[in-house]
Amino acid sequence: MPDRLHEAFVLRAHGLGPLPFRGKEPAFRKGQIQHYRHRRLSDTELRKLFADRSCNIGVFTGDGHVCLDVDGDEGRQSMKGLQMPPTPMVETGDGFHAHFRTTEPLRTRIRPLPGIDILGESWQVLMPTSIHPDRSTYRFIPQLTLTDVDFADVPAWIRDLCQTPDLAHKTVAQERSPKPQKNQDTEDGRARVLLDTCTTPNPLTPKEVRAFFASDAANRAVADFLGLPELGSTFLCIWHPEAEPSMSLYADPHTGAWKVHDWHGRGEHEHYALADIFASRMLGHEVRLVGKPTLTVWWLRALLASKYLEPAEVPMKALPLDARPSIRTVYDGFILLLQAKWRYDPGKPTQFTVRFAMAWCGISSSETVQKAVWWLVRHGYIRQVKREKGSWTYLPGEE
Repeated sequence: MPDRLHEAFVLRAHGLGPLPFRGKEPAFRKGQIQHYRHRRLSDTELRKLFADRSCNIGVFTGDGHVCLDVDGDEGRQSMKGLQMPPTPMVETGDGFHAHFRTTEPLRTRIRPLPGIDILGESWQVLMPTSIHPDRSTYRFIPQLTLTDVDFADVPAWIRDLCQTPDLAHKTVAQERSPKPQKNQDTEDGRARVLLDTCTTPNPLTPKEVRAFFASDAANRAVADFLGLPELGSTFLCIWHPEAEPSMSLYADPHTGAWKVHDWHGRGEHEHYALADIFASRMLGHEVRLVGKPTLTVWWLRALLASKYLEPAEVPMKALPLDARPSIRTVYDGFILLLQAKWRYDPGKPTQFTVRFAMAWCGISSSETVQKAVWWLVRHGYIRQVKREKGSWTYLPGEE
């Protein structure tokens, strides 16, 4: 039987944060894992965590550690032509993990390419000699163990992929360019693609959308996605490391919505909706959502991310492979916005102001957003429809 405690000491010696797993899930109660993240564990803590030698072993990602998870033939196909420097690598059930170091935080991105996950902040991954569900064993690839090579810096292409929303939220329509129509050529020589808006089967009513805020099932799904504990539980602060719990999860007695109470009591920033916590997690900094429309669309985005809701179908043509990362980020953000809003307002054009797009897409420069939107309009990926309340509304495709 593997000596899990010894393996944990070895991983810690290489600057990694070991933790026990049950199968492929961390062996913690809901919310407990936050107590061990972002800090070096003591010998006593490791002995306690790995007292059960039958458990699997893994490590936290984030805090300078990033893992590229390549899964199956689909993932290997996506890797063709991409740079892979020598770095510790692990054989998995039907793929491999590559471990890197980074000097700046990188958010976790699930399926930015087919068969590819980038595991960064607030995630964890199995390590050798854990047992995969298919009964195979996680093993370091020869000559690429922790003692053979140092952690390589994260390649630039991984950083670029971390700027795009998850492929899991994209539709099949946007991954495959529709066939070009004849006799409609653009100025750059490529065929135009005219896309019709579509309706979503069984769209939600406004009453059903409002009901999600008070739905225990919807709130539980998002709370689980955020790694929060059971309703009524206390837990460590999500904004900064600490030793004692200073937050709690409760149901608002007036609205039924689940909220997080910050006991530090910083004025208006004492109570947070789950949508606030979700937006903060997505953008990498504390966010306070203001206004009912903004809160609603972020809440729907959280329900999509937690798989509680299926995204609306949005017909979009695929960007060229050489599109700049900023353009891809804004375009994917626009698609994600329609996937949320078209659940209750199918086919309707939406505003996509620079200020909103900056927050929604996680871009700090207004000029970057303006240039990306203009490029998308000029090349026919989105189209302006009409002005409402001083701002343009947009739909997919060209007029």
